[in-house]
Amino acid sequence: MATFLWKQGSAGCYFPLEFQGEFLSQSMTSREIAYNSYSILFDSIPSWGKCHRRMGRHVILEAENQENCFKCISIVSKSANVLQIHTNGLNQDKCYTSEDEARQSCPSQQDIRERKAQEMMFYKTRSFYGGSAITRTYCPLNGRFRFTYSINDGTEDDLECHEPVSEASDCPSGYKFDLHFRGCSFPNFDMSFQCLGSWPGENHGETYMSLLDTKLPQLGEEARPRYRCALFKEDPETGLTHMALSSDSTCVNNLHSSQDGYETLHMEKIEQPQQPQDIMVSSARCEFPAWMKGTWEGLTIGNNGEFSFRDEENFVTYRGHCVTEMPPAEENLDGLEGQRYLLFLSTDCGTTSYSCALFQRRDVNVLEFQLGISSSDSFSGSESLCTAENFTPSKWLTLGRADLEDPPHCPLVGEYTGTLPDVEGLCAKSYADCNNPEVMFYTVFNCANASEVYEEREYRCFGQWTEPSTGLVYTYTERRDIPGKECFVGLTMDGDEKHMVTEAGANCERGHQPQKYGMTLLRQSTCQPDTPGAALLPPSRPGTGSRIPITTHNPRSRFESTSSRPISPRFSSTVRNVVMVDGVEQLLEKIEEREEQRYYDREFNNNNQSQNNRNKPNHGRKHHKHHNHNRKNEDIHTNEIPGSRTDSPGSAEGQAKSWSPFLLLVIALVCLQHN
Repeated sequence: MATFLWKQGSAGCYFPLEFQGEFLSQSMTSREIAYNSYSILFDSIPSWGKCHRRMGRHVILEAENQENCFKCISIVSKSANVLQIHTNGLNQDKCYTSEDEARQSCPSQQDIRERKAQEMMFYKTRSFYGGSAITRTYCPLNGRFRFTYSINDGTEDDLECHEPVSEASDCPSGYKFDLHFRGCSFPNFDMSFQCLGSWPGENHGETYMSLLDTKLPQLGEEARPRYRCALFKEDPETGLTHMALSSDSTCVNNLHSSQDGYETLHMEKIEQPQQPQDIMVSSARCEFPAWMKGTWEGLTIGNNGEFSFRDEENFVTYRGHCVTEMPPAEENLDGLEGQRYLLFLSTDCGTTSYSCALFQRRDVNVLEFQLGISSSDSFSGSESLCTAENFTPSKWLTLGRADLEDPPHCPLVGEYTGTLPDVEGLCAKSYADCNNPEVMFYTVFNCANASEVYEEREYRCFGQWTEPSTGLVYTYTERRDIPGKECFVGLTMDGDEKHMVTEAGANCERGHQPQKYGMTLLRQSTCQPDTPGAALLPPSRPGTGSRIPITTHNPRSRFESTSSRPISPRFSSTVRNVVMVDGVEQLLEKIEEREEQRYYDREFNNNNQSQNNRNKPNHGRKHHKHHNHNRKNEDIHTNEIPGSRTDSPGSAEGQAKSWSPFLLLVIALVCLQHN
C-alpha cells in the first residue's frame, strides 16, 4: 500500500503507460532520411508541449514556454512498438490561442483516411519502468515465399528481379522477415527485418506492416531507411501475396496500395510437402460442433474438421484438421472440462505433428481452448495426448468471435464508482451508455476533484460467464483506445448495488480473489425502464450477478503458476489484431466522437466551476512451444498473475515486480513532485 500526496495545481492530463518511452521518428524537415529522437513522458512531449487535455485519441498540447499556445494531435498505438501520430499542423510557430480553437483543428478520421493530415510514425527505442526496448511481435506473413521484385526509383522500366527465384521467409523465428535477392539485375543481396507490428489498411483486405532493418548498410553501400512501412494483400484467386513498401520510414510517402509503392514484391507461397508416413492417417476426418465453427481471434474452425490457429505468443501458425473426437473424461479433470479432439497439424515452416485440443464454450461470442503441452510426431504415439496430464487448468486461451452472433453488451449498464483499494485518493468511474451497451468508458480521477482525470479507457464487451466451482463471473472485453484484450473477474453483493471486481489478464486467469483484493463498485445510476436499450440488461442472479471491468492492482496471490516471473495482467503484451465487424467499427467511431464531445463539454464546465479548488498528485514425444508452455524471452510479456512465482511476498524484488504499471506511473509523479 502506497500513500500519495496532493498539491494545488491545474487539472491533470497524462499519457497512458503504453505511450510512454523514447522514440525515433523520421525528420519532416530534412531532405535526406534522418531521425529525430522524442520522449513521451507521463504528462508531456518535450519540445511539443504539456498534455493539457485528452479526448479519446485526440490530445491538446499546451506550449510550456509560451502563453495561450495550444495544438492538437491524434495519437494511436498500432502495436507495442509503434505509435502513429496525425496533426493538421505541428509547426513550432503555429498554435491556437484557445483550447477550443485547437480542438476544432484536431484531425478527423476522414482527414486521416484521405491523407490530408500530416503523419508521423514513432518507433519505440526504450521503455520506461523496466520495459523492453522492442517487444517481439509475430509477423503477419508466415512461411516461405518466392518473389519477383521491382523498384520505382525512375532508373528502370523493367523488373529488377523478374524471375521468381528470390525467397522471403519468417522461418523459423516467426518474428523476423528475411529477404534473399537472387538472380536480379544487381548482385545477390540479403536483408533481415524484425516485425514491429501490423494493422488494417484503409483499403479492403490490405494490411500495414512495420519493419525494422536489422542489418545496417556496410561501407560502400547506399544508405537506406532503418524503419520501413509496407502494405500487403493476399489474392485468393491467384494465391499471390502483393506487398509494396514506402520510400522511407513513413506509411504514406510513395505508398498507395499493396501493388503501388516505391518497392513492390509479388510473392508466391512455397507449399511444404506432407510427410509420407502421415498421409494415410491424416486423411481421417471428424466434424466440429456447429457452435464452434466460424472465425475467432486467431482461430478458425471450418467445415470438414478444418482447423487453423495463429499463436501470437510463440510465433507459429498451426493448420490442420480434426482426426477424431475423444470421449468425455471418465473422471473430473479439475477445471479442464470441455470437448477434446485429436488434431493433425502442420506449420507454414514445414513441421507436422499430432496434438490434442480442449475446447470450452463460455458465451455465445466467447470460447476458451488449449493445445496440449506435448505433441507426437506419429499417430502411434498419440494415445495419451488427450489425458488430463497433458493440459494445465490455469492456461486457458480466451478468444472472442469475429462474426458476432448476438449483439454483445457490457454487464453493468449505467454509472458505477469506486475507490482504488491500494492507492490513496484515487477513484474510478465506469460508464456504459444505455443506448449503446456494448461500449464502456472507464476513468481514474482525483477523489477530491473529479475533473482531474489521470487515465481514460474505452472497452467493447464480448460476453461473460460464471465459473461453476467458484461462482465468480468473468467478463471478456476488447480495448478500444489501444490494441489488446482484457478480462475481469468479480462477484455481486447486496443485490445489484455492490460489485467486487479485479483484473484477470488477457486470458481470464483463474485464481484471483476479487472478494479479498478487488475494487468495490457502487451503483450511482442505471437505465430507467423506459430508456431505450434498458431491455438489454441481463437479469441479476443472487450472488453471481452482472459484472463490470475495473482495473485495480492485484496483490500477490497464493496461486501457483509454471511461469518464473510475475507480470501485471492488465498491461500484458498479448496484443492481437483488432476484430473488425462490418458496420460495428463505423458505429463505434460515431459513439467515440459523440462521447468525446460530451466529455469535453462536461469537463470544460467542471473546470470553470472548480477553478480555485484543484489538486494535483505528488506523484517421440516433444514439447510444444505453444500456448504459454514454453515462455518467450524476457522482453516478451506474459499474462501471469502477479505473485505466481516463488519470490517471497515480503521481498523487495517480489513486491516491485508485482506492482502494476499504473502504480509505477503514480509513483513517478510523486518522485517528480518531491524533486
